[in-house]
Amino acid sequence: MEFVFASKNIELTDAIKDYVVKKLSRLEKIYNILQAEIMINVEKYRHIADAKLITKQDIIKATETSRDLYASIDLLYDNLEGQLKKLKEKKSNKRKTSAINEVQSEFEGIEIIRKNIDEKPINLEEALSLAQKSLEGILVFYNSETENVNVLYKNNDGSFTLIET
Repeated sequence: MEFVFASKNIELTDAIKDYVVKKLSRLEKIYNILQAEIMINVEKYRHIADAKLITKQDIIKATETSRDLYASIDLLYDNLEGQLKKLKEKKSNKRKTSAINEVQSEFEGIEIIRKNIDEKPINLEEALSLAQKSLEGILVFYNSETENVNVLYKNNDGSFTLIET
């Protein structure tokens, strides 16, 4: 990440620059940042830290003010971190949604029925009894003996097959 510094009413020392670089460099673990433009400003008792982060597709801006310069930089970091995490999550959800839409388009014309399984654990004997009564011929259940989700389905010859996960 490239840093560009500017200041108003304050001389930027190497210590201030090093602190900003050290603090904001951590943000690269969250998101790929190309450039960070930092503006440090002092107005009477207010220390203002302003940042603009430039990524491949987005620009993130934040401003924080406090009575202490280092506290303003810390607040700025927290603000930017929150924005970047939110942006990353938003883009991740967008990818997941597009992947689901692609899968659904492959199965157009096929009816998909979704059903939730009963959360109450049952043993194999109870499951077999329920599967025999069921019109669908298939039962997904939480096996109390193995503590796993199992599938019990009826074969064409009337026998049952158990799939253990």
